[in-house]
Amino acid sequence: PNEAMEQESNRYKFRKFKSSKEASVALQLRM
Repeated sequence: PNEAMEQESNRYKFRKFKSSKEASVALQLRM
């Protein structure tokens, strides 16, 4: 169960990182 929790949190972190990266790219495109 611990391993699954770690995997889930990694996926969550990655999704957060990906969305923030896309947001910054969108901001740069608007400039």
